[in-house]
Amino acid sequence: MGCAPSSPVETAAPPPAKATVKALAAPKVHLFALSQPSRSVQILLEAGGVEFETVQVALMAGEKCKPNPTGSVPYIEDAATGVSMGEGLAILVHLCETRPALSGYYPADPKTRATINYWLHWHHTGSRTSTMFFRALFMSDDVALHEKELYKVLPQFLFMEQALSRQGTPYFAGDALTIADLALVTEVDQLDACLDVLFGDGLFPLLEAWRARVGQLPAYANNPGLQMLKGMAPMMAPKVAALKDAVGPKIADAVKALTATASSAADAVAPSAVDANNDGKITPAEVGAYLARLDAEDSEGTRQKL
Repeated sequence: MGCAPSSPVETAAPPPAKATVKALAAPKVHLFALSQPSRSVQILLEAGGVEFETVQVALMAGEKCKPNPTGSVPYIEDAATGVSMGEGLAILVHLCETRPALSGYYPADPKTRATINYWLHWHHTGSRTSTMFFRALFMSDDVALHEKELYKVLPQFLFMEQALSRQGTPYFAGDALTIADLALVTEVDQLDACLDVLFGDGLFPLLEAWRARVGQLPAYANNPGLQMLKGMAPMMAPKVAALKDAVGPKIADAVKALTATASSAADAVAPSAVDANNDGKITPAEVGAYLARLDAEDSEGTRQKL
């Protein structure tokens, strides 16, 4: 999922960046560069030209965000509105509602806003699974754990691919980039190297095109967290290679099913092992069930050998 399509991508321009806003006091944003929601908040502020103060929190060194009772990031102290709060996606909404330069990223149109809110809420149990996989891959050498967490991610990415197909829009909430895209993209892009090595490009073509569009936003392309992720790829390569060896044979049917579902070809045939109701279509639930069966079969085989 890392390589942008070779051909030019037509894109609806995001809301135009405006001059730095100084009407309100600059909010203080506590963040960690590799934190996905921290990245989303930082990208939003920079895209809109909103002045803000950054407080770096060294989470990997054991540091906690002191103002936040949970110790997590991002956290915002907004003296201009009297708001101090955590939860990155809630912070995105707050900023758009209080900074005119950001209002285009959270339009007032009820239908568009409803779609944005849907994706912001779905994110917590949907695209956020990618972070659980990333953490497992980064913090552990347990290939079985990596495999288990990867199986949880694939149906979520398929769901996103299918949503873009159903909607027929370049972005997740319509024809222009919104905070829905900024919330989702930081969960997807962190797995670029992993998914490229495991499956190669072309598995999720609509997500690829969407990523290319978001990538045209300078605030995204120049984000420090994105550069850190790219720098980590060589360090993660041995783990990704081991995972590829482990899942390659078992996941082949699921990969074919995902590819067939993402394709617009009328003659695409879904593998019967995954297509539980034999209707010729693969759903995220069917992929999840298929992967769960593989996991159960592996566990049973291990028990029989003991």
